[in-house]
Amino acid sequence: MKKKLVALCLCVAMLAIAIVGGTLAYFTDTDAKTNTFTLGKVEITLTEPNYVTTEDDGSLKVFPGQSYAKDPTITVAADSEDCYIVATVTVSELAALKALYANDPEVLQPWGLSLAGAGGLVSGGVADYDPTPATDNNMGGTMLSKDGAEVAFVTYAENANADTLTYTYYFKQIHSANDSEVLFDTVNVPAIITNDSLTNGIAIEVNAYAIQEIGFNDVYEAYAAYVAQNG
Repeated sequence: MKKKLVALCLCVAMLAIAIVGGTLAYFTDTDAKTNTFTLGKVEITLTEPNYVTTEDDGSLKVFPGQSYAKDPTITVAADSEDCYIVATVTVSELAALKALYANDPEVLQPWGLSLAGAGGLVSGGVADYDPTPATDNNMGGTMLSKDGAEVAFVTYAENANADTLTYTYYFKQIHSANDSEVLFDTVNVPAIITNDSLTNGIAIEVNAYAIQEIGFNDVYEAYAAYVAQNG
């Protein structure tokens, strides 16, 4: 029987809810008794409780060398089934950033300052957990750990055509109702950035995905099924 895959994708600064539910009934061949089954659902929200925009278009005016509150928070709904969670953080202006950090390219790597420490592009939350270069599920990246426990495996990918770099967080543990993850809580604007060094300003886009836990062995298998189904 084909596995039922339930997934939810949310974009940062948007609140969205997807519910998959309904009834499935069958009749026995002896007494025509009706048995009704309710399908499970996974439900998450992606919010930024402390993010305050300053411009009419919803953007934030920033200054080099300053830090700003931006806290993408993934929360599993109170009535959700257990699920695996994957999040992506996509940063624009890849070419400009690589030029700025030409003498220190590891700043843009998952184990560099962009993911860990107050000197990075983002800090706080999961981004401040202990980073260790690692290989998991045949992928190279960074393992983020807290108190000795592995929390999330992070990969890094460049897209020259889109001029972006994307960090993908694979959360290792199964998440249950009311669980939450704060990806980071602060954006730090590098002091070396100037108007002349950027084309359109840096944009940070966050997406979160929740896939049912039942039917999958780990977060990698669950997310691979989601990608295969949705492209």
